[in-house]
Amino acid sequence: MADNSELRIKDGQMMVSATDLRDNVFESIAFTILKLVREHVSHVTEPIQLVSLFGGFSQSPYLRSRLDEEIGNKMGISCFYPRYPEMVVSMGAALAGLANLR
Repeated sequence: MADNSELRIKDGQMMVSATDLRDNVFESIAFTILKLVREHVSHVTEPIQLVSLFGGFSQSPYLRSRLDEEIGNKMGISCFYPRYPEMVVSMGAALAGLANLR
């Protein structure tokens, strides 16, 4: 691929700034996740004390800070992040598969 300064391509590689990555990738995903959490919270009739986030992207410091800000600080709900969030998903899938074998 030819160099293209407008597209920030040099030596066959595209240069992406941390700001572009945050604003155009991470923020759109965080926004969607926050929207889903708010929707779930709005449908619960009992007080919610804790929200747990699982899966690989829950390891993102950016996502965690956005959740702590929006859910923790603004809604007063504690956020919990397991030490190995991707393992929790794998274990759940394995347990579900084993339960179907019965």
